[in-house]
Amino acid sequence: MECFSEKNGEYRRPLGTDGHFFRRQVEGFADAILDGVPMRGTGAEDGLAAVRGMVAMNRSAETGEAVRLSEVEWGM
Repeated sequence: MECFSEKNGEYRRPLGTDGHFFRRQVEGFADAILDGVPMRGTGAEDGLAAVRGMVAMNRSAETGEAVRLSEVEWGM
């Protein structure tokens, strides 16, 4: 899909705001390793929080009960 810009009179193909997110994630990780710069965006803590949420949802679906994130133990 192309869009026409009244501003400059050109057609362009816009990328979504999350376009190439995996590439940017890998590049940011490489920068952190190779250049010692801080990680951009999410890190390991965010990944662990996401997993904790998925474990809580799974347990809730299995038991039919609400499961708080604070109740999720890593021994699963």
